[in-house]
Amino acid sequence: MPNRGSCKPWITIPEGVIACVTKNGQYLGIWEPGMHWCLPWTEAQYLITKQNIVFDQPVTSCPTSDNIFVQIHVSVVLNVNKDSDYVYNLCMNVNELNQMLEAAITERVRNMVRGVSSRKIQCIRGDE
Repeated sequence: MPNRGSCKPWITIPEGVIACVTKNGQYLGIWEPGMHWCLPWTEAQYLITKQNIVFDQPVTSCPTSDNIFVQIHVSVVLNVNKDSDYVYNLCMNVNELNQMLEAAITERVRNMVRGVSSRKIQCIRGDE
């Protein structure tokens, strides 16, 4: 969180992030980097990076069509859109988002692998 004294009438948001700002606990919106004039009880509660976020999910014990179990690592690249409703929901429900992503990736990979033979999986190793 950006450092702020109780007497300073401004918040400085660092470069490379957007801030989810609240006033007395009520959501105000998303603020861009820079200095913003505001009242002392306004705070940048969450900072969200503008860089890509890599979500790595190993999926173990996936049965192929010939019932051989394989292990697959999936990396998903996320980029947070600064649409305020989505950013606010992301900040408030980040733990639920992790669980939902893990479940969705695991289910999709298992369904995909179930339709492929183990020989074909070994042939495509390293491809996208």
